[in-house]
Amino acid sequence: MTTNNQKMNAKLLSSLIGKKINAFYHEKFIFSAVSYGEVYFDIEGKNYQISDYYEGMMYFGAIEDISVLKIQECNEPISSIILSNDLATTTVKKTIKKITLVNAYQTLAEDASPSNTNDLYDTFGIIFTFKDDSQFAFEKDDIGEIIHVYRGSHLEEKFKHIENSFLDDVSEGYTGKCILTFDDVETL
Repeated sequence: MTTNNQKMNAKLLSSLIGKKINAFYHEKFIFSAVSYGEVYFDIEGKNYQISDYYEGMMYFGAIEDISVLKIQECNEPISSIILSNDLATTTVKKTIKKITLVNAYQTLAEDASPSNTNDLYDTFGIIFTFKDDSQFAFEKDDIGEIIHVYRGSHLEEKFKHIENSFLDDVSEGYTGKCILTFDDVETL
């Protein structure tokens, strides 16, 4: 099985549970809540970055550049990132109760040779649930380097389209399957 979720550092994410997000920084939202490439966080004075960029990886039997969502600590001061990228600030000031990864297990089999199956386990999003049960979610765009930003509650519903999108893209002569899971970081 090919896995593309190794960039979502479960140990790092687990260490954030119980901490307060002061703010996150993103491109200014114009027509929709999207940020190109990356979103930054200030969590109790430490800086983190969620990014979505193309990387060469094994993708259904061939090396291809695919969109990869990952999180990492950011050593650059947020103030310099804001100035150089003209980013907007969204104040949060909420304590993280739970972090959930939105994963999809996708399989693709050639109808003429059903035993010839390729599969991919990929992380499409991350959901932060706060002590007051409100949520922020970040979803990678599968065909581009864009991060969709959602706010509210019950944000798992925002990701349901992933299953149908995958099945809509399956070529004639192939059978595809996509199983979406919501995996709490503490259980990984």
